[in-house]
Amino acid sequence: MKAEQTDPMQRLALVTAYEALEMAGVVPNRTPSSNSKRIGTFYGQASDDYREVNANQNVSTYGIPGTERAFGNGRINYFFKFGGPSFNLDTACSSGLAAVHAACTSLWAGDSDLVIAGGLNVITNPDIYCMLTKGHFLSKTGQCKVWDKDADGYCRSDGIGSVVIKRLEDAIADNDNILATIVAGATNHSCDAISITHPHVDNQKDNYHEVLFQAGVNPLDVSHVELHGTGTQAGDAVESQSVLETFAPLIPRRRPDQRLTLGALKSNIGHGEAAAGVASLIKVLLMYQKNQIPRHIGIRGEINPVVAKHLHNRNAGLVFETTPWHKPEGGKRLAIVNSFGAHGGNTTLLLEDAPEKPDSGASRIDHFKTHIVAISAKSKASLRGNIKDLLEYLDQEPVATNLLANLSYTTVARRIHHPRRIARAISSVGQLRDFLRASIEVSDDVRPSSASNSNIVFAFTGQGSFYVGVGQQLYRHFPGFQIQVQQLDRIMQRLGFSSVLPVIDGEASEVERSTLSPIVSQLTILILQISLIRFWRLLGIKPDAVIGHSLGEYAALVAAGVLSVADSIYLVGERAKLLEKYSEPSTHGMLSVRADAATIRRVVEDRVHYELSCLNTSEDTVVSGPRGDIDRIRAILEAEGLKCLSLDIPYAFHSAQLDPILDDYEKIASHVSFKPPEIPVISPLLAQCIFDGKAISAKYLRRASREPVNFAGALQASEAAGIIDDKTIWLELGPHPVCSSFARSQLPNIKALPSLKKNEDNFTTIANTLAMFHVAGLNVNWNEYYRPFEKSFNLLHLKHYHWNDNDYFIPYTGIWTLEKAHHTKEKPTSTLALAPSVSTLQTSSVQRVICRRCIQFNCQFSSNH
Repeated sequence: MKAEQTDPMQRLALVTAYEALEMAGVVPNRTPSSNSKRIGTFYGQASDDYREVNANQNVSTYGIPGTERAFGNGRINYFFKFGGPSFNLDTACSSGLAAVHAACTSLWAGDSDLVIAGGLNVITNPDIYCMLTKGHFLSKTGQCKVWDKDADGYCRSDGIGSVVIKRLEDAIADNDNILATIVAGATNHSCDAISITHPHVDNQKDNYHEVLFQAGVNPLDVSHVELHGTGTQAGDAVESQSVLETFAPLIPRRRPDQRLTLGALKSNIGHGEAAAGVASLIKVLLMYQKNQIPRHIGIRGEINPVVAKHLHNRNAGLVFETTPWHKPEGGKRLAIVNSFGAHGGNTTLLLEDAPEKPDSGASRIDHFKTHIVAISAKSKASLRGNIKDLLEYLDQEPVATNLLANLSYTTVARRIHHPRRIARAISSVGQLRDFLRASIEVSDDVRPSSASNSNIVFAFTGQGSFYVGVGQQLYRHFPGFQIQVQQLDRIMQRLGFSSVLPVIDGEASEVERSTLSPIVSQLTILILQISLIRFWRLLGIKPDAVIGHSLGEYAALVAAGVLSVADSIYLVGERAKLLEKYSEPSTHGMLSVRADAATIRRVVEDRVHYELSCLNTSEDTVVSGPRGDIDRIRAILEAEGLKCLSLDIPYAFHSAQLDPILDDYEKIASHVSFKPPEIPVISPLLAQCIFDGKAISAKYLRRASREPVNFAGALQASEAAGIIDDKTIWLELGPHPVCSSFARSQLPNIKALPSLKKNEDNFTTIANTLAMFHVAGLNVNWNEYYRPFEKSFNLLHLKHYHWNDNDYFIPYTGIWTLEKAHHTKEKPTSTLALAPSVSTLQTSSVQRVICRRCIQFNCQFSSNH
């Protein structure tokens, strides 16, 4: 009922507004100029056919919001949550262009930062035909024959048009595709005309002079004028005179190479009334885009002699073949768009070429070996249609340079995303085709996703995953990450520690790795993890809980707000210094065993001394001890068929080797401030979840260094507390995913995603993880992901959203539009079966068609109808 009661103009306004935003690549709140509270709508509308005829047959609760004009753009604001101005203007035939001018004025005045403007016209009421014909507006022969000798009025047409407008500097900053620039606009009234509906030469010229004055433009520099051009004798005569005397005067004359071309869209598509002005504007925008002027088709026979007189000797005229429209060397093409209203209003806009887009610098994105492509929709049918449309685009478009990169930018950063989503990190166009074909087959199984359904746990890897060049590509090519690492490195140096930048950047060779001090290796991991925290938060990914494995617990406490960045660097660095001072490297070792603690005890018995250091899962245990003892234990376990792996680290953490440093370390830690956690901390030391500030202290850090890491127990506790479950997204922050397998052993269906992987390009890993986040329904801040390289990408013009249309039109079943046309001598007193007499309003083809249909179906009506 609500949809049926909503005027098709309002529904189509919403559709075209969405498509215009999509084509412009506008995502609300993506950039400062797309702040949703500063986006406004301006639409022109001059009729209420649906309310007067269709909806009034069955008025409901939704009648007012569905049919009153103000709700047309109000609904757009409400749907998209735009907080800017919402204006519906009626200036008769010039409503659409007047709305565009009002929108520009709002931008120039700073009242809005982005506007959607246009015109609306859907014809369902024959009454308007009758009135327009009686007023001598409509043609009796059909087409708008603009500037034809036999022009006899205009032909009505339906139309809905929407354009997106921003201030030029904002559009450039946002990497938008700019079709043209509106440099000036003016609206006035033909107050000096002989009648309110009659145009006036001097009043129209006043408007032209105003826009030329605003822009500081010589009228001879204007190369094209898009006429209002209705095809009426009065309108053609006046507009031809006003335009030609202003833009092609006899003195000074236009040079031979300075010809003024003229166009009139209404000859092609009819008069869209309130939508006519924006239709003409869109035509001129397409001319800028295609560098062509379409041929004029309005003159069927001879040109209007009055117009011919005005054209004589002025180097101006219509084009009768599609004509190239070249940009002058070192200059810009200037165009005028005119729109006049039957009430006397005149609106004129002056346009010019958009600035040339500088070289994209595509080499800046060469490091992207993998690109994310995403498609979304609200319904199954639309999702399937959107996938097919992109596949069709790939089949039709030649494989251009950076096609995949630009597709990624367009579909991910410059699209509004809906609940039903597919996304994949792609490395070739062929791979993308395969993905899309496979996605069509399963599109009906894609369920709506929601960020509220998933919580995120940040898991921080220990030091066993360290390698030289960790985060190298991210550091070299993502400025925000590089800045963060450098800031942390400066803090570290101010605390008296050496720089770790050569290790992250990969300048330190792998040969030097074995000689790196524990201070450098441990601080490298810490700084990497803290930088990754901020990287993910920049992209909108924030944790609901944290867990850290061994060394990773320090970054986890930073993420939870327990430790400051400087304190965490201080603690890790000072602990490593104590290790160097009191412990000999490589005298002790750590061994990972594919078995539980009980199995290890049963096999080893009391033959060799060892300690349990990490209880990762029920089948993954780490033991520690002196190097010789660890070698003997390995031989015993492997003899029993148990898989073992020696960890490549110089010290045996969580063992007796750390005993000499514990007292000094606790004293150092006692000088640090511990704050209550802002989010739950899953503690592998305590095998429980920490929600308050009482548990974590200097003593906690002492124990965490020495006692076993009970990771399995911590996972069990967090599951019991409801912090993690099968829907949890597990994001591991560290050089390589290690803890993810531990989480999967506890919760097989959990989504465990890495930040980085050894021997895999950083951006490939991140792209795959981001695609998974997106499909899970998280609102990734894509703007921040693409922003450092945005000028290297181009926004592609893909097919618009695939609508899943349904029919909600209320057919006209009444007869009152006909009854008004019948003159009977006396009112019928009862219901009669009548064949209505021929209407005295024989004024338009539509009216005649309705009358004939009424006769054909022998309509019945009563005097009380």
